[in-house]
Amino acid sequence: MKASHQGWVQIQSKGFLHKWKQHYCAIFSTNQFGKARLEIYASEANFELAKNGKTVLLADCISIRPVSISPVNPNGIQIQLNNGTIMMMCLGNAEDTQVWQSALSRAAFPDQHQTTSISHMGSPTPLPSPAVEMPPPSGDEPAYDVPWDLHQFHVLLIANAASIRAKIAEGNYELCFKDSLLLKDGIKGVEAWSYDDITWFGYGDSCFAFQALGSSTFEFKCSRPSDVYEALRTYLRLDNDNNAMPYNLKDNYLVSYVPLERRRAPTVNEGEDFER
Repeated sequence: MKASHQGWVQIQSKGFLHKWKQHYCAIFSTNQFGKARLEIYASEANFELAKNGKTVLLADCISIRPVSISPVNPNGIQIQLNNGTIMMMCLGNAEDTQVWQSALSRAAFPDQHQTTSISHMGSPTPLPSPAVEMPPPSGDEPAYDVPWDLHQFHVLLIANAASIRAKIAEGNYELCFKDSLLLKDGIKGVEAWSYDDITWFGYGDSCFAFQALGSSTFEFKCSRPSDVYEALRTYLRLDNDNNAMPYNLKDNYLVSYVPLERRRAPTVNEGEDFER
């Protein structure tokens, strides 16, 4: 079974000093031979022999995002698992970081990951951690879909007049249904909309969009647009109205809805507050 991507990566240890160590890693997508996973070895020779490796099941991932390791080293990737574990990886440059993040995301979220050009990705999110000293590279040292959640969806924001006006870069985000409709990048809040301000919602084949008062129409790619509709219905009573569809939409939307009234918001476990 051939890896979809492999090579040397710095990984931060879980010990007291959180030291960085060079490992040879390989990414495998789900197929008839096994689940999507990241295999970690002390050396390339160990990888070739499948000897003494560690495995991270990518089905357990809830987010994979670029981060800044330190002010002088921005080329990091943070992998968060559904049990709360955080794994930090560091690459040599921005191009390698983009390649590894894309390969990991394609394997972890096969029906939801959308690829955008690196020019649209924006700057990595800084981490609130001190600078770390990176050791030199040394060869001697060492599926299935994301868990279904009707309150959070992986989406690709499509650039249009509304997103440009709001200064939101095209790219991959999480859309969360809580006290308000939140667009998040990891734990960082990017934008929020009140449910009372939503004036139109529509969805089609792998896409959905909504219109909000004063901010025009935002369009998204998503593998489960009908589930986004079901999530919105827990907050708004929606009525089908194909005559209400806005003009100048980039995608083709098969159904169109307008809100009749605001429902009482269901109780949702908010978890950590996001940072605006």
